[in-house]
Amino acid sequence: MYFWKSNHDSKVRTSQFIKWETVILITYGAALLFTIFHHEPWRDEAQAWLIARDIPLFSLFNQMQYEGSPALWHIIIMPFAKLGFPYITINLVHFLIIYLAAAVFVYKSPFSKTTKILFIFSYFMAWEYSIIARNYAISVLLLFIIAAFYQDRLNKPFLYAALIFLLLNTNIHSFFIAIPLVLIFLFEIFNNEKAGIKRLVIICTVLFGSLLAFIQLLPTSDDKNFKLFVIYDYLQPLVVLRNAWFPYLNSYDNITLTVVIIILIGSCIYLYNTSRKALFILILSYLGLFYIFIFKHNGGYRHHGFILITLLFVLWISSTGKKNNGSSQVNKLNPMDKFVRYNYILVILLINCSLAISIIPALTHHYLEYNFLHSGSKLMANYLENNKLTNNIIVAHRSPPASALLPYLPGVKFWYADIERYGTFITWGSKFFKNTNIPLKEVINRINKNHFPKHKTLLLLSKKIPENFDSDFRLLHKIENGVFGRGSEKYYL
Repeated sequence: MYFWKSNHDSKVRTSQFIKWETVILITYGAALLFTIFHHEPWRDEAQAWLIARDIPLFSLFNQMQYEGSPALWHIIIMPFAKLGFPYITINLVHFLIIYLAAAVFVYKSPFSKTTKILFIFSYFMAWEYSIIARNYAISVLLLFIIAAFYQDRLNKPFLYAALIFLLLNTNIHSFFIAIPLVLIFLFEIFNNEKAGIKRLVIICTVLFGSLLAFIQLLPTSDDKNFKLFVIYDYLQPLVVLRNAWFPYLNSYDNITLTVVIIILIGSCIYLYNTSRKALFILILSYLGLFYIFIFKHNGGYRHHGFILITLLFVLWISSTGKKNNGSSQVNKLNPMDKFVRYNYILVILLINCSLAISIIPALTHHYLEYNFLHSGSKLMANYLENNKLTNNIIVAHRSPPASALLPYLPGVKFWYADIERYGTFITWGSKFFKNTNIPLKEVINRINKNHFPKHKTLLLLSKKIPENFDSDFRLLHKIENGVFGRGSEKYYL
C-alpha cells in the first residue's frame, strides 16, 4: 500500500490513467447527484440563500459580521437567488465546486490510487463537504488548486495571489489556513528581484484580501462573539482530532483514538522537517484553528474536517519540490534511513485506515438521506403552499428552524416571535440570543400584544404544544416522523 505515486505509476500509459480517473469521478459524481436530489436543505443552507436573495450586494458585507464568515459563497449564489432560480440550484452549484475539488485531487495530487479513492469516498468528501451546501467546499477546491501548482507559484504570482485572496475570503477557518501562506508568499515575493514592479501589485493584492476578510470577520458589538475569548474549552482539541480523523466513532475508546491521532500528527511533523515551510504552514494553521475551537466556537464535523484537509494539503505541497531527475522531495531523503522509511509507512497506514473507516458514516448518511428526511422544512413549506396558507400571518418560533422553509416560499416573510418583527434570514444579534429560548406562553403573549387577528394567524413551531397547555390554537399539520438530520427541524402548524 503506497502513499505517494510510485515510479511505476508515472509510467502507466496515459489512456489507462485517464480511464481509471474517469471511472472514479463518474461514480463519485453520480453518487452525489443521486443523494442531492433526495436531500432536504436545512437552515444553514437556507440562511446563505436567503441572504443572497434578500440583501443588496453593497449591504452584504455588513451582514457578514453577524455570520462570522466572508461573503464569497453568498456572492457566488447571489445571481441565481436574485434571478429566481429554484432552491435546488444552491446544491447543484455546490456540487460543481466539490466535484472540481475531487477532480483536482484525483488528477494532480501526489498520493497513490488507494489514497485517492479512499479520500474522495470518505466522510468529508462524500457527505459533509458535498451534500450539504455551504462555503467549506470552496475552501477544499482552493486549497487543492493552490497545492496543484504550488511549485510554480513564483512563475505565476498573480494567479497564486488571486487564489490566496479567495481563500482568505471563504470562511474563518480558511482565513487562518491562508495566513501562513500569505506570510511565506510575501517573504518570497519581497526577496524575488525578478518580480520587479509586479512585486508591489502582488503584495497589495494579498494584503487587500487579508484586510477585506478581516473586516468581514470582525464581529460587531451586538454579536455574542464580539469578545476575543468567548469560551474556554481546553479539552475540545481531543474531540476535534477524533471527529476529523474518525468521524462518528463517538462510542469507541476516545483515549485509544487520541493516541493513534497523536502518533499520526507526530509522524507527519517529523516528515515535515524536510520542508520548513510545510512545517510552518501546518503549525500556524493548527494554532489558528484550535484558537477557534477552544476560545470562540467548538464547531462540528464541518469545522473539524479542516484538520484533515490541512494535513493532506501540507503533505501535498511538501512533496512538490523537484530535483533535476524529476523525483519528488520524498526521494531526497537517504533511502538507507530506515527510521524515515518506517515513518512514511506508519503515516501511510494511519491515513488510509482513517479514510477507509470514515467511508462507513458516509454510506450511512447517504442511506438515511434516501430513506428519511434531513429536514422537515420542504414538506411543511409544501403544505403551506398547497393549502394556500401563505397569505396568512405566520408567527414562527424558533426562528432558525422556521427560516429553513422560506427559500421554498418566495415573497413570504414570517413574523419571528423572538425578535418581534417580520423577516427571512436570521441576524445573530443580541436581541435574538436574549429571546431565542422564550417559552411558548411568552410567544402567545407577544402575539396578543401585537393584536394579530386570530382567524388569519398561524403559529409555526419547532416543538409541539403540550396537551395541557391552554391556548386558542389547534394543530393543523405536523412534520415530525422520519427526520434524521436536524431534530430541531420538525414542525407543528
